[in-house]
Amino acid sequence: MVGTIQGGVGAHNTVVSANGHYVYLGGRNHNYLEAYGTTAGTIQSIGPLFGGVRPFTVNGSDTLAFTTATNLDGFQVSNITTGKVLFTVSLGHCAARICLHRSEPRGCCRQTRSTCT
Repeated sequence: MVGTIQGGVGAHNTVVSANGHYVYLGGRNHNYLEAYGTTAGTIQSIGPLFGGVRPFTVNGSDTLAFTTATNLDGFQVSNITTGKVLFTVSLGHCAARICLHRSEPRGCCRQTRSTCT
């Protein structure tokens, strides 16, 4: 199938779900992450998000989106099913690495150069 999907303004990232049922479209100048359902041909808007969508990812079950924004020193976690932002993690002026881990429901700010295990 060949066609056009209208996503947010200023295309930045596009991610296809592992099962191929969704295409996620992030726009730098758009405060929503768009989830296109490939079966139904519909778009679900997730947000509003903080200041446009920058790099993002989704979990393997297509239930959570993890997004970053240009002027947010942190990230947001959203429920893909409801389209609502669950919480925003702001790290303030942290110059350390940010890492996500299965056992951490929120981000961790590490002050060392060690890797997240």
